Amino acid sequence: MKKPKIIIFFLLIALVLVGASCGEKKDGATIEEENGYIVYSNESWNFEFKYSEDWDLEFEEESDVNLAFALNSPRQDDSIEASAGFLIVAYIPEEGKIFNEEVQKSIDQLKVGQVLIDYSEKSLAGRYAYEVIYSDSPSDPKTKQLHYFVDGGDIWYQLLYMAKQDIYNNHLGTIEDMINSFKIIK
Repeated sequence: MKKPKIIIFFLLIALVLVGASCGEKKDGATIEEENGYIVYSNESWNFEFKYSEDWDLEFEEESDVNLAFALNSPRQDDSIEASAGFLIVAYIPEEGKIFNEEVQKSIDQLKVGQVLIDYSEKSLAGRYAYEVIYSDSPSDPKTKQLHYFVDGGDIWYQLLYMAKQDIYNNHLGTIEDMINSFKIIK
């Protein structure tokens, strides 16, 4: 059954945001400073985006079939942990997978364990995308997520912003700038 794969993928995203060891810049990736922003570009995975220089690179991990790139928000009140995170996952879909069907399966799975707030079809980086907004389970709604699924053709992308409910809007403008700067470069 395919549901375990979806559950495993969302668990992977959660583990990534909770924190993994910091990775090194991978082959094909460049990082440049530009007017208070860091421009991350990865030719191997065909994308680039800008992020605020006060956000910290948590890690960059790569395999033959995916790349995960995670950032943490600036620390609040000398806190050890970040109150928000941003993740980009680029991956090569399994042969025969259809983007719309896979996203709909993910949305259906979200409805089971999370509170689906809104979802809509969008265009991001000139490509077909879904924007999904959801929060943790109704019994313990600690975080809120803004999740984009982007059909890049041979490579699919997910952009995920996760924050504590009480500060979600504090970073939303910065996150929207980061999301809007996302480009597919090939």
